[in-house]
Amino acid sequence: MERETLRATIADGEAHFAQSEILKHLQSNRRRFTPLNVSRAMAGLPIVTARVSSELCTKYRIAQSNGIAFEIFRLIESALKEPLPDFGRPIDSLRKQLVNEPEKSIPHAAELRKHWYFIESAIRSALCTTDARFDSLPFRVFAEYCRRCTSHTVSEALRAEAESLEYTAPIS
Repeated sequence: MERETLRATIADGEAHFAQSEILKHLQSNRRRFTPLNVSRAMAGLPIVTARVSSELCTKYRIAQSNGIAFEIFRLIESALKEPLPDFGRPIDSLRKQLVNEPEKSIPHAAELRKHWYFIESAIRSALCTTDARFDSLPFRVFAEYCRRCTSHTVSEALRAEAESLEYTAPIS
């Protein structure tokens, strides 16, 4: 019983240490707040401090990917860089990016090719919202894309499968 109580106390102490280290690391403003920097800081906790963990991961070039969701957002953001005179340009630009090399083999690009119907619908929907600021467009498109991918009817799923870019030839 004492042993279990001691283990629980140690686990609570380790959790407190890890949480306070991450908080200190984020408040120090030594590094930008990105998924990669946060994961590097968390990698060695609670064995070493967040700063030491981050420095070791950087020194040994240990790099995790930012995750598919973040990479999908960045791809959407790159297609929607500047104010658009028409709907077609960002959609065509993104389609070209997704079916041409080097994007072809990247997992997040494959995800967008598979769900092309949903991303195209999300872009069109977000562009129709005229009262929102332009710099919020990538965020609105990503949120709408996520909503459409996770909540759709059977007919939308069939249409998405039919409009998939998975087997599309490169566009010149």
